Amino acid sequence: MPSVVSSLAEALGIEILPIRSTTIRRPDLGVEPDAAYYVRNEPLVRGRKQIDFATDPPPDLVIEVDITSDSIEKLPLFAALGFPEVWRYKEGKVQILRLFEVAGNSPRSVLIREIRSQAATLR
Repeated sequence: MPSVVSSLAEALGIEILPIRSTTIRRPDLGVEPDAAYYVRNEPLVRGRKQIDFATDPPPDLVIEVDITSDSIEKLPLFAALGFPEVWRYKEGKVQILRLFEVAGNSPRSVLIREIRSQAATLR
């Protein structure tokens, strides 16, 4: 799934910054997504050797691949950390979840407009 995101971004000419297998922590909360990407906020963290999740914006996109465990329980944590969108791969399907409204209600991905979304607002 992460290679799909990278290939899609390259094909669309979108600059992204991958954050893979990293625990994203604030003093009060932490979670480890399968993969995460800066898309809209990529210019804000471009060139950084280290990102401080307590002060820098969270990644714009989280990828969860549900093979042995279900990531549904992580969604409230992702929302609390400010991630706008999660793509869940489960049983051969990708579900695009919008955790909170960023730019109004739309059937498209907030981050990559060419992708159609299943909108699901948690906040």
